[in-house]
Amino acid sequence: MHAVPSSPRQFRLLPTNTTYTSFGTDSSSYEMGVYFFVDVPGVCVGVRWYKSPAAIVETGHTVNLWSPGGLLLTSAAQVNETVSGWQEQHFLDPYPITAGGVYCVSRNIEVATNDPYPATNGFYAVPLNNAPVHAPGTAGRYITTPGAYPNASVSNFDFGVEPVLLL
Repeated sequence: MHAVPSSPRQFRLLPTNTTYTSFGTDSSSYEMGVYFFVDVPGVCVGVRWYKSPAAIVETGHTVNLWSPGGLLLTSAAQVNETVSGWQEQHFLDPYPITAGGVYCVSRNIEVATNDPYPATNGFYAVPLNNAPVHAPGTAGRYITTPGAYPNASVSNFDFGVEPVLLL
């Protein structure tokens, strides 16, 4: 079990009032996520992701935390999804993260299950700073293989995924 910082506070990358009105659909399944880094060491306890009102309720989503080098550090199957809006899934064991390391959290998008995803073009055209959590420019990431490290970027998109951190 990984140690949680003494007197930790919960932090997220995105502003608390973030919602989405633009959603993408595709003929491929994806892994979609975001790169982030922190100013102080702590633990990543899970992942939040935004679910479209047009999506169907399912339990087939998986959330992942990736190392700065693209290695899968931990994952969890999403449980208790709601019909739409922010979903949050914690890892069984919070994973330690170091200050300055660029990590990635992601979730899978399954086309076969009518799974529209948030798609905000240009959101990460500049770095996002919500100290002590930050995202570099072009932080939104994807890959057309669910469960694989999302290392591609397109048009600085935000895909509605963020880490849940104790710092």
